Amino acid sequence: MDEFTRKLNLLGYSYLYAPFDLTGKGSKIAFIKDPDGYEIELIEKVNW
Repeated sequence: MDEFTRKLNLLGYSYLYAPFDLTGKGSKIAFIKDPDGYEIELIEKVNW
């Protein structure tokens, strides 16, 4: 998610809801909006 955030910022975009730890176990979730206004959910899977 960190690398994606860097690329997103370089392209001039930002999150609708910035990445946050949903479960308390390291998985992060974030939301962005596409050009048509649809919300896209991004989930970073944690490998144990």
